[in-house]
Amino acid sequence: MDLVGAHVHGAVLDARGAVEVNGARHPARVGALIDFLTQVLAQEALCSIAGDRLTLDQHDERIVRVLLLMESSLSSPHSIADLARSSGMCVNVFMRVFKEVTGHTPQNYFIGLRIDRAVRLLLSSRLSIEEIADECGFCDRYHFTHAFARLHGMWPARFRRFHAHPLTIA
Repeated sequence: MDLVGAHVHGAVLDARGAVEVNGARHPARVGALIDFLTQVLAQEALCSIAGDRLTLDQHDERIVRVLLLMESSLSSPHSIADLARSSGMCVNVFMRVFKEVTGHTPQNYFIGLRIDRAVRLLLSSRLSIEEIADECGFCDRYHFTHAFARLHGMWPARFRRFHAHPLTIA
């Protein structure tokens, strides 16, 4: 069962206006139900973005909050202290828990998110490399291209050309 299924399993709005979530009945509040489902869907999207790096066993609401913050503001710099504060943990505990949950340091995870966004832009837009670097929060083309090459083994321009005209074997 996927993350959405695990959270929503048994969530039903019945004809009497009550919501049943995993066997517990609650008065129906459409806004609360929409908020709940939105959060579940956001977490599911986050897990797919994270490449299934998060599992239900590793699910930690504090880290999910930080990951959503990172995903929603890729072009903004985030200090470790700010991320730890948003999770409600001290810096040392945050660093340890983040690495346990994601398998990456916050810095490497954030760079990975930025590069994932860059890949989508390279493949779906005509933005220049400089514009993509800026859009993804890199300070300049140089830092972007080197971070990209470390993860993908080629420069962004070559990646774009390669995927725009893939080789076909007859």
